[in-house]
Order: sequence, then C-alpha cells, then structure tokens
Amino acid sequence: MSSHSELWPRDAIRKEFMLAARKISRGDQVLDVGCGIASFRHAIPHASYVGIDPHFGKNHTEDNIHAQTLGEHLALHAGAYDAVCAFEVLEHLSTPGAMFADMMRAVRPGGLVIVGVPHLPSAFTRSAAPSSGMVD
Repeated sequence: MSSHSELWPRDAIRKEFMLAARKISRGDQVLDVGCGIASFRHAIPHASYVGIDPHFGKNHTEDNIHAQTLGEHLALHAGAYDAVCAFEVLEHLSTPGAMFADMMRAVRPGGLVIVGVPHLPSAFTRSAAPSSGMVD
C-alpha cells in the first residue's frame, strides 16, 4: 500500500494554494488551520507561515508547525495574523460556523480569511443529510 507522502508529495502545490497565495503579500503573517503535512507553506515563501493541526502537527519538527487546535492557538495568538487559511477542513466538522468564527478571531482587522472546500460533500455530510430522493 502506498504511503500518504507517495500519493501527495510534501512539496506539492495544489491549485487552491496558488489562488490563495496571490492574495498574500510579502511579509504577511499567515496561519494555516488544519495544515496536515504543511504543503501550503511552499506556495507562500514570501510570507511568515504558521501551521496548526492537532493530528499531523505532532509529526513535524519545525518550530512553526504546532499540534494544536485553533481554540488552543487563539489563547495566545488572537488577532495576530494577516491571513488565516483552512483548506479542506470545514467540511469535516459538525459545527463549521464555530470554526469560521474562530478563524475570524485569529485574523487582524482588515485581514483575510481564506477557506477551500471540495465541490462534493464529504462522507460525513452525505451520511448526515436526509435523503431527497435525487441522485447525486
């Protein structure tokens, strides 16, 4: 069986990363929520990157990647970022609005909140949604 890194290289830059990177200015402080293997940092070498992920963060040895939830991170870093991003995270949560509100608390006034979600619902949202009788 292939490992995650063989399927998606650590330095892979997805199209959604490139779209987001266009909005991030040189020197911006950027928080990547649910950073996974922290691939987004490769799309923004011109910015200061911090990644948080309570699951993947513990596998990183870099100083700027932390095994924290956004709530834990906000205790010391509310309003500290020029941009706060979450790529393919919100669709996995039972209360995505709460996460979005916390992302708003993490960004400075006038800053950016960038969210990437897939076009198709996740298995969680598909199983939780009542059947409409329509075929997807």
